[in-house]
Amino acid sequence: ILSNDAEVDSIYGDKIGPSNNLYDTTDYPRIVYTITDINPSNAKGINGASKLDVIRVELALFNLQYSELITGQEYVRDALDYISEGTYPNSGTNQINLQSCSFIGMSQDFIEDFGENGIYVGYLEFQFRQKL
Repeated sequence: ILSNDAEVDSIYGDKIGPSNNLYDTTDYPRIVYTITDINPSNAKGINGASKLDVIRVELALFNLQYSELITGQEYVRDALDYISEGTYPNSGTNQINLQSCSFIGMSQDFIEDFGENGIYVGYLEFQFRQKL
């Protein structure tokens, strides 16, 4: 979803990935995501696997400039908060069928001992409802 958003792409390009690739590069800015929780949503009277999972995801935005971090957080929130129900991306592989996505919260930090000059980090948390 984020890689197909023009505003997010204008800052982060293809530097969006899972948390295990954070330290693989010194190429910033970048977005790193972590799935923090997955809960099945079982409906009354339905046996078997859940047809809907509630997934919490934390995004960490790493930027060398504070102003770029603020803009990046705004772009990411605009791209994800209350997106329309549907399949993302519209075609190709790794598609996900979403019922909804809602913004939970955000915060910011500065890590002084990251690299030579430190780095600004913005955290955003979202809750996705994935139809299975």
